[in-house]
Amino acid sequence: MLCLEFPPVNTTGNYRSAGFARYFNKSSIETVVLTCDVKSGENTFNKAADNALLTGLEKVKIYRFPIKPIPRFWTKGIANTIRIWFKTTDKIDKRWYYGENRKKIDDIINKESPDIIYVSLPPFSMARTAMLISRKFNLPLVTDMRDAWSLWVTNPFATYFHYNKILKLENRLFNKSKLVLGVTPELVNDFMNQHPKIKKDKFKTIYNGYDNLGLNKNADKISNDLIYKIGYVGSFYFDPESEKVKAIKWYKRKGLKKFYFTPRKEEWVYRSPYFFLKTLSKLLEKNVNLKSNIFFEFIGNKPDWLNEMLINLDLQDNFINHGFKSKNEVLKIQSGWDAILATSEKVEEGEHFCLPSKIFDGVASGKEILAFLTPGSQYNFLKEYPQVTFFDPDATEENTKILKQLITT
Repeated sequence: MLCLEFPPVNTTGNYRSAGFARYFNKSSIETVVLTCDVKSGENTFNKAADNALLTGLEKVKIYRFPIKPIPRFWTKGIANTIRIWFKTTDKIDKRWYYGENRKKIDDIINKESPDIIYVSLPPFSMARTAMLISRKFNLPLVTDMRDAWSLWVTNPFATYFHYNKILKLENRLFNKSKLVLGVTPELVNDFMNQHPKIKKDKFKTIYNGYDNLGLNKNADKISNDLIYKIGYVGSFYFDPESEKVKAIKWYKRKGLKKFYFTPRKEEWVYRSPYFFLKTLSKLLEKNVNLKSNIFFEFIGNKPDWLNEMLINLDLQDNFINHGFKSKNEVLKIQSGWDAILATSEKVEEGEHFCLPSKIFDGVASGKEILAFLTPGSQYNFLKEYPQVTFFDPDATEENTKILKQLITT
């Protein structure tokens, strides 16, 4: 298993690969993991280690190698700008599979003599390393795509040529792979549409919660007449500046931004809590008596734009920020919530493809889920569960009535 995001570094991507490793181990499939060491992983992904995430991996062989830091010269001023402009993927692969690391990794592969190589992406640059190792050792390659790649447009590509280079690399990877996994049917469908000449039977869906799909469909509401807590865990992947640039006609943009390219229109403000907060603000404006009874709690690294959003909607006093927490701390805080917020990006003339692993935790908790969703994977999954209340993000007045009924009933 070639997966740089792996426990104990608490990245979003570590959970899926760790889950596979545990599953393989329980199924008596000998598993060898090649990953980064803890210190360089924390620095590279800007996430802290949580040793509790290693539970269940005690019998898995894990080999760790450091990721070399980016040279200081390339992290400052014009040099940093040039580095970012000319790159098409991250260069983590070249800072991990190189020199002495490369020799040791190759020796381990020879020693362990695996039958197959699995790579978890992102970091997307590891596609190059996976193809290289697959070819060098004549190993069939299984590629696990946790996110879109050529259609990952939270930020625009620097130019069409950047996009096209990624598209070709993605195509080469999928052609080389024996199997391509995706986390949702919508994501897999996007891959098949992007690469219509690749056989469709090569693409398969395995959900992030593949090992826990027998989830309890019974709602477990907390009865609390005084305080109602609505919570959210993790990132929103929303960048207001990027969204503004994408909305401007290319010829009206300044400098190199004129060349920005997006293969399709996506609005990531819908992934942010904006439409939920707008509904909550309207509810409290009409029902001042509820102002001290309803709170929105957030677990994660709070983005700067969230403060401005809260201030503009007069919700500063109704917001609680817990900061980044370990998995066990998250579950403890979440147990005190009455409801969990779900949001999704909006894809024009298409369906959103993200189904975060936290959705499975939310459903398993039995708590009410407030689903401010656009058409796509989360909606298709959550409609099977009775504790989910759906909101049309654009229908604020109607949402206000639904939210009031939900909270006051």
